[in-house]
Amino acid sequence: MKKLAIALSVLLTTVTLLAQEAELVYVDYPEVEIRRENGATVVADFGDQLRYGDSVITTRYGSAEIELTSGGTVTVSPDTVYSLAEIETSGGRQTVMSVAFGSVRFRFQQVAGTREPSIGTPTSVAGVRGTEFTANVAIDGSTVFIVDEGEVAVSGGGSTVTLVSNQGVQVNPGEAPGETFDAIERAFDFARFNQDRLEALVADPVAAVEGLAVTMNGFIDQLQIIAPRFEAAEAALSEAREQRVKLAESGTDEEQEDYYLHTYVPLRDERQVLFLNMRFYARSALSLRRYVLGRLAVALELEDIAGRAPVGYDEFRAAYADLLDRYERVVVPVLDPSDI
Repeated sequence: MKKLAIALSVLLTTVTLLAQEAELVYVDYPEVEIRRENGATVVADFGDQLRYGDSVITTRYGSAEIELTSGGTVTVSPDTVYSLAEIETSGGRQTVMSVAFGSVRFRFQQVAGTREPSIGTPTSVAGVRGTEFTANVAIDGSTVFIVDEGEVAVSGGGSTVTLVSNQGVQVNPGEAPGETFDAIERAFDFARFNQDRLEALVADPVAAVEGLAVTMNGFIDQLQIIAPRFEAAEAALSEAREQRVKLAESGTDEEQEDYYLHTYVPLRDERQVLFLNMRFYARSALSLRRYVLGRLAVALELEDIAGRAPVGYDEFRAAYADLLDRYERVVVPVLDPSDI
């Protein structure tokens, strides 16, 4: 994987030179940070530009509002981790916004010629249409979606439910979405929700880590498919570069142009798509490890130190160690050193 890591470092420069995708129009300075695609962390300020691969991290006293160039706004609540990414799908490139922890309110506008983004959390994915809704992610990755206006299709555990205005649903780790509820009759309190999920974690820590393992293993499985294809595409592109040099020395202008358009460009584009998707899955796994699994482990360790080790704590630690072992073997070699 050393060769792959070197190639990723070189290609990272190309990916970060994207035009702005969003702008911070409000921040509680200095309680908001931006973690850039290249790993640098800076204190956020008004007017800062966000690009694919960036994350916005707020403290318990900070919040931020982001204006999307594609239309709409995103409001990031205190103690929240929000990320902006891009992935290649069968329908073309699509923006993916992720909430690793905390609460984020989305207000999207239909803009001609653009695809609305999908919203990812540790337990689910939401597809939206001209929508105003909130994603609330607790310490164990459990998510509650509440729709104010429009329509949201929430998928998790192999099932999908569609929410309309004033409806909500909860998705727990490794499970399908629960029963939809009336968001007007059932007032939602994020602090209470997070505390409830913490208590559920302490009551059954093994279920929590096994549920999140479903998501992590999904990212890892994708990487195991994409990484070898990327290495092959990188090797093919390297050979194509050498062939272009040879043609520049001895080939005709027509031969050079034909080779560039019909051989070099398709190989270059294939490599870029594979790189884009590999970065998405690798960084998604990193975010899950850093902001969700890490929080779980710390919370349970504190319970153990206080003499309140939950039933099943040893089993949790064994399952957690197995998952981290696979993460270290598959994900870490694909990450750029600046990610970690």
